[in-house]
Amino acid sequence: DYITAGDYIEQIFPLLNVRFIAAHNGFDSANKSHANVDFEVAVSNLINTFYSRDLSVKRKSANRVKWNKGQSTSGYAPFGYRKSTVDKGKFEIDPEAAKIVRMIYDCALLNMNTSAIANYLNEEYILTPWEYSERHKNWAQRKLVSAKTERMWTPSMVARIIKKEEYTGAMVMGRHETIRVGS
Repeated sequence: DYITAGDYIEQIFPLLNVRFIAAHNGFDSANKSHANVDFEVAVSNLINTFYSRDLSVKRKSANRVKWNKGQSTSGYAPFGYRKSTVDKGKFEIDPEAAKIVRMIYDCALLNMNTSAIANYLNEEYILTPWEYSERHKNWAQRKLVSAKTERMWTPSMVARIIKKEEYTGAMVMGRHETIRVGS
């Protein structure tokens, strides 16, 4: 952000006695004769801002193209799936984990609430997604979480699985949009 960068260089850094050096531009805030360099740094910051915005727009566009082709841009597959080793960007069913997901849905179809399902899974010593990933050394499949909170099934874990649209066979991407440069 060239305006914020300018504020820091011209106002905040001098107030805090911070020396700013941009080696690539030959800028040194300790050098008082840098009128042309000030302009160069301002223009460079402006160009960098536009470059970042342009890059952000291109990245989002590339993601949308992949999504329209049915390819995932996610770093991990939902529990019950794994990333395909054959078709990049696609998920395939993980048969062993899928049995657990099916068990959860079967219990839900029997009108069991999430607490009852979690209790049932714990009584049957069914592996949680964290334990399953740990046992299968499949850390690329899901985000790392605290082992203590994921050793037992909880109603919220069950609800997360039941609510996931991915289990209908749909690929869900772009559900959340982060406001960043270029948004």
